[in-house]
Amino acid sequence: MTQPSKGAAVFLTLFGLPFLGGGLAFIYAQLLSSGNFKTFDIFTGILFGSVFVFIGGGLIYAAFGAMAIRACFCSSAATCLA
Repeated sequence: MTQPSKGAAVFLTLFGLPFLGGGLAFIYAQLLSSGNFKTFDIFTGILFGSVFVFIGGGLIYAAFGAMAIRACFCSSAATCLA
């Protein structure tokens, strides 16, 4: 079996970074402007931003987590379990 492609991991990472960054920026903006909003509005804004953070973080984790799991189980090309 051949080595797994690192291009897929790079693509998923580059695709997930805007989601992660956008979600973190949205949460940061909500916390900075917390004096202008009610508590419920702040909570829903942070929850909305967290969805994007989890999507972006999940894509990045899936990209590199799959490579790490495959590296643990594949000691050589002949004995690969995946």
